[in-house]
Amino acid sequence: MAKNNRVLSRDEPLGLATPMIRWTLAVTATTAVIVILFFVLFAKDQAHSAMTGAGIAFIATGYAVRRVFSLRGEQLLEDSSGAATLAGLYRAEFGKLVITGALCAVAFVAVKDLKVVGFLVGLVATLLSATFGAILAQVSEEKRRSRRD
Repeated sequence: MAKNNRVLSRDEPLGLATPMIRWTLAVTATTAVIVILFFVLFAKDQAHSAMTGAGIAFIATGYAVRRVFSLRGEQLLEDSSGAATLAGLYRAEFGKLVITGALCAVAFVAVKDLKVVGFLVGLVATLLSATFGAILAQVSEEKRRSRRD
């Protein structure tokens, strides 16, 4: 694997992954805010539930993004097959699933009058936006590299 083709490698711990983290979390947070504002404006009784769902998704996504994009360049060089990177992705997604499930269980037990529709819209929209944020970050990085080359 050529050194200039790796997105996640530099000498510092987060290296080129820092823009990926920023993009992904920024898009995720923006989506969470938009969903919450929508419910505040159009369905006030659902707003608290949407905020709870969006918050859970943001916390789980933050964990997964940090886990995936915090590999050091040396770790990537040691495993040219990508097995370590793939294992890291699986661990991050499994952790995200566990965190989401645990926090959802806590929310359903602890939050009085939790509205399922608002909760699920906040949760799902925010979880999906993390994927779109990662895609946008990759496209942005590729455009930046093509302009530089």
